[in-house]
Amino acid sequence: MLGSARLLIEFLLIVAGCEVAVMFLLPWLAPGLAAWQEAFLDATMLSVMAAPLVVWRAHRMAHRMSSAPTAFDDFLHTRNGVLPAVVFVVGVGLTASLAWGLHQQTQRAAQSRFDHLSSRLIALASEPQAARGRPLVLDATLQTQASYALYELGSDGAQHWVAGQALAAQPAHPALFDVTQDLQVGARPLRLQVRSTPRFDADNSQAMSVWLALLGIMLSAMAAVSVWLMNTGRARAAQLAHTMTQDLLGAQREAEKASRESAALVSTLNQFSMVCVTSPDGEITDVNDALCQASGYGKDELLGQNPRMLGSGEHDPFFWIAVWQTLLHGQPWVGEVCNRSKDGALYWVQCVISPIAGANGEIDRYISIAYDITDTHRAQAELKANAERYNLAIDGGSDGMWDWMNVNAQDEWWSPQFYRLLGYEPNEIPANLVIFDSMLHPADQKATFVAIEKAFKDHQPFDIEYRLKTKSGGYRWFRSRAKVYFDDFGAATRMAGSIQDVHDRKEAQAKLREHSQQMSAIFSLSPDAFVSFDMSGHVSYISPAWSHLTGMSGHGLIGTDEVTFSDRLFERCVPGQAVCSLAALRPMDHAEAHEGEAVDGGRVVIEMKPPARRMLEVRLSRSEGGTVSQVLHLRDVTHETEVDQMKSAFLSMAAHELRTPMASIYGFTELLLTRELKPEKQKDLLSRIYRQSEAMAAIINELLDLARIEARQGKDFSFKAINLADLVGDVIRDFKHPQDRQAPLTEWPDEPIMVWVDRQKMQQATLNVLSNAYKYSPNGGDVHVRVVAQDLHGKPHVGVQIEDHGLGLSPEQLARVGERFYRADKSGSIPGTGLGVTIVKEIIELMGGHVAMSSEQGQGSTFTLWLPCLEASPSQFASLDEVQPARLTEPADH
Repeated sequence: MLGSARLLIEFLLIVAGCEVAVMFLLPWLAPGLAAWQEAFLDATMLSVMAAPLVVWRAHRMAHRMSSAPTAFDDFLHTRNGVLPAVVFVVGVGLTASLAWGLHQQTQRAAQSRFDHLSSRLIALASEPQAARGRPLVLDATLQTQASYALYELGSDGAQHWVAGQALAAQPAHPALFDVTQDLQVGARPLRLQVRSTPRFDADNSQAMSVWLALLGIMLSAMAAVSVWLMNTGRARAAQLAHTMTQDLLGAQREAEKASRESAALVSTLNQFSMVCVTSPDGEITDVNDALCQASGYGKDELLGQNPRMLGSGEHDPFFWIAVWQTLLHGQPWVGEVCNRSKDGALYWVQCVISPIAGANGEIDRYISIAYDITDTHRAQAELKANAERYNLAIDGGSDGMWDWMNVNAQDEWWSPQFYRLLGYEPNEIPANLVIFDSMLHPADQKATFVAIEKAFKDHQPFDIEYRLKTKSGGYRWFRSRAKVYFDDFGAATRMAGSIQDVHDRKEAQAKLREHSQQMSAIFSLSPDAFVSFDMSGHVSYISPAWSHLTGMSGHGLIGTDEVTFSDRLFERCVPGQAVCSLAALRPMDHAEAHEGEAVDGGRVVIEMKPPARRMLEVRLSRSEGGTVSQVLHLRDVTHETEVDQMKSAFLSMAAHELRTPMASIYGFTELLLTRELKPEKQKDLLSRIYRQSEAMAAIINELLDLARIEARQGKDFSFKAINLADLVGDVIRDFKHPQDRQAPLTEWPDEPIMVWVDRQKMQQATLNVLSNAYKYSPNGGDVHVRVVAQDLHGKPHVGVQIEDHGLGLSPEQLARVGERFYRADKSGSIPGTGLGVTIVKEIIELMGGHVAMSSEQGQGSTFTLWLPCLEASPSQFASLDEVQPARLTEPADH
């Protein structure tokens, strides 16, 4: 396209340049021509000048575009261009010389004739009658060849016409000759103007020289073209000879190449193909080594034999009839043939049998080229069998198959089972993404397509469960798994998978989930822990109480086997347990257990390490049926164990405390019975027996009182709203302090401080603490009794605070205050049973309060009996007589 535009522009420039040259040369070469003559001469000169240049340029462009020129081509084209140009230039030069000579000769002749005519007119104008204004008498020659005008010159230089014709100063067609002559005729100055007529101009025209120049240019151009054609013909002949030589050399090279390729092809055929050549009569005339190797026959065994000796009998006669019909029609036959080797083994070949015709057109031999396809044939047979099995699996399997062949399109493929799972006949509805989306449950659409997008973009596995609407209108649960195929750039191209009906499983799971939720709710309300194992012996469930009882998280134990679970559990136990594994909890003999009945492994108590520090009763129950193989039951028996331990300790301490006075009573009684003693001595022993009996009675009474309080848990308390200050005042008034000691100092507010207590029990507790204050300050010192108030745990409390300045307690002693039979005084000089503070704590705690103690050895002790405060007015207390306060579940940290 660019070359054509360039050539067109060059043509236009050549024509324009030649036209400019003609416009400059034409007025000079041929003045005075008519308009049509000037146009014709212009076109002729333009054609003569531009045509050779245009042809030459077009030829150069065509040659350049045809092919890359060789050095030989450049030489020929240089010669063909230079010689015609020389001929043209020489011809134009000769023509220009002849035309110029003719032009000069014609110009001199016309000038001579016009000078003769002007001299005659000057002579006529010099006569006197011309001065008088008479016209000049002219003959026929002067009238046709020249025109004149006679003027009289004025004094001012102006001229006035006298005779002749009025000649225009600027004629439309300029004359060849125009002469002006001033004359003096008589006394009058005259001016004579002589001009050649058009006829004179035509008779003396320069057209002959122009036509001669044009004819010479045309002859020069023709001569140049003739020379160019001659040279071109010669160049074309040389080029043709050169091309033919190159073609012959190329054909020789191609023939040699074809010969080499044919030899390579024959060698390849001999190496990798079995070749057999037979005569028209069917006798083998030639075979290659590949055929001998495949058939097991030697070459000498095959030559001269009929190819039927390789037949296997696997093909029927119609097969061979079709083969021969094709060959007899002169057409090659292509197909698969089963042959039998010499050892009897069958082998398949892909065979091409071609008839070869001789010079007379008759078939003179057959050539068979074959290659072994036994493995391929066997693979195709196996592939066909696999395809049949695959179709049987698709049609008869329980899963439905689907294939989204192009993820950028809507069309899909669904297997017959896919349709049947949805209640449709195969191909009853279109298989495409739009139909699938319409069948998908609205609640599952977002999750399904998000899973598809993740499979496409993040290469995540596609495995999801969703609901599809069946033909009956109901929804069923299906599980869909698929594989996504990607191209080389990582873009998804195809997605194929299957759907499995899991509706029954989902319903069973829902029922199981509901049952599990119910059991979890039951277990969550139970303080005991339960651990269930599935049939494979792995942990399947752990109740919420497990973490509270053992201090271990249950999440990390789900799915562990029995051994691992057992090891982790007993790692948290204190060493030296009765059992060290769950296996030890199983009964040794299960022969008496019937199938489906639970087998109890017995009761074992284990102790957990801190921070749990609990005593747990462990039972292992095994079941022979269902989905649970065994259940481990853990129950917190810490309190029971502590109670048992406390009972044992209490009995031991009670026996010890009772044994001391009993031993004294026994010993003193034995002395009285076995010896004769003075009355004074007898009285002293009896006094001791009385005091020891009184101590034993006090111990027994306090034990009975404590046992009754613990047994009844405050149920026999009679609660009323009581002013605590009045109650403390009554206790102080009834208290008999030692004679050598002052009464306690009291301090409480004037306004009533109401509490909800049992009056008698509260007085007992206050009196007990007040008595201890005097007993443990034998050296004297004031005892202060106060009623104080304080907010504890966000609730208002009031307390009876009793402070002494006695012996005081060490931190170790203070920590043990309240233990049964514990006494800080080991000397026995201070009377007591060691049960007083224990009874006080039980009473106060049953009334919703607690006991706070502080002491410093040698400085004294302070006991505060804290109780919840009633904020209502006294007028409302009557309605609270029957109300029993809830006992605090946890003692305060005081």
